[in-house]
Amino acid sequence: MTKLRAGLAALFLALVSAWVVVVPAHADDSAPFTNYDVAVNLTDEGVAEVTIDFTMDFSVVRGRGPEILLPTRQDDGANPDEQFVFRYSNISVSSSTGASAQVHEFSESDMLGLRIGDENRWNDTPQSYTLRYDVTGLIVSDHAVSGLDEFNWDVIGPAWRSRFSDVTVTVTGPAAVSKSACFYGPYSNQTPCTTSFSGDTATFAVDELSPREPMQIVTGFPAGTFGGVEQEKELKPTFGNMMQLTPATGGVAAAGALAAIGGLVAIRRRHARDDVYLGLTPGLLPGKGEEGSIGKASGKAPVTVQFHPPKGARPGEIGTLLDTTADDIDVSATMVDLAVRGFMKIESDGGKKFTLHATNAPATETLLPYEEQLLANLFQGAATRTSSELKKAKFADVLPEARSGLYTSVVRRGWFRGNPATAQLGPIFLGGLSLLVAFGIFIVFGALAGV
Repeated sequence: MTKLRAGLAALFLALVSAWVVVVPAHADDSAPFTNYDVAVNLTDEGVAEVTIDFTMDFSVVRGRGPEILLPTRQDDGANPDEQFVFRYSNISVSSSTGASAQVHEFSESDMLGLRIGDENRWNDTPQSYTLRYDVTGLIVSDHAVSGLDEFNWDVIGPAWRSRFSDVTVTVTGPAAVSKSACFYGPYSNQTPCTTSFSGDTATFAVDELSPREPMQIVTGFPAGTFGGVEQEKELKPTFGNMMQLTPATGGVAAAGALAAIGGLVAIRRRHARDDVYLGLTPGLLPGKGEEGSIGKASGKAPVTVQFHPPKGARPGEIGTLLDTTADDIDVSATMVDLAVRGFMKIESDGGKKFTLHATNAPATETLLPYEEQLLANLFQGAATRTSSELKKAKFADVLPEARSGLYTSVVRRGWFRGNPATAQLGPIFLGGLSLLVAFGIFIVFGALAGV
């Protein structure tokens, strides 16, 4: 027995055994269990077929029914990067007292939750239930300390908030039981409980358990009883593990990359190609009275070269068209053009300083809105303006407003659908979003793949 208990303690350090946490659904306190009878049949393949008959006294604490949490993963104490995995199947619930046995399954952290009962139906009298399920992962083959195949289980876990009375457990295996042990109370100071075995069956019993007081059992069978079945283990689903290259993560990464590339190509085709007159050589216009069909250019086509700028285009507008940016050079070109056309005079001192002189507007020339605004901002009612004066704070908006006017003008001419300074923000955002989505797919599906 001493060796078996030592084996149990060693195993507990390596594996926090699975337990069921039962609380009454939607209640602050737990109804007490007046009986809790567990029968476990262990198959040759290491499957634990569990049947639990229990009664909850809802006359003490009114409730809709029990809520059961079945652990699906537990840390391996000997290897912090891995977890033991428990898998459940064939879950069913019934009630001999007529309580609602509806079962709603849900996931909660590393738990499979079973919410039993009807949310519209309250219980205020004792109700009996039978819970059945199969679980794998609780058999330790050829334990390092005991040398036995061990079934180790926390029948009652430390998270239970209920008081238990009359707890009995029966474990039946495919071979004669070699040893058995049972303990209850805090893990640091456990107390032996009643246990016995005969043939292929071991029995355990505890009269009373306080809230959050666990009960742990272990049943040993001859080594090889379960054919060397091994506990299933997986790496913890951490970010670092998900970044490791495996068939799963490689496939997800490839799929995400293809999705991102496809998205970027689609965005480029939608936003980075010029509109053209379909059916015409680029550079040509529809004939007089004809309405050309406008669409996106596809493939390469010969271009008709024009040796003069678009009719009526201003130098600042041409500069904006060439690089999609209205910069200070384009504003300077606009000022020189205004001087050439006679709207002002630029006088240089031979160095870096200059003086602007306002002149009478030529009768044959018409100013565009941004040109008119630029002249008004430069002179502000004065006849002359020196370069030194233009450095003062009250002229701080001259350049920004001139650039904004150029953007408005090229859009008005139809050279751009929208302000070229901001038109690319949408595609850039969509491109970045597609990459984030691809990365998110990689992370999520990498985690689901169990890497």
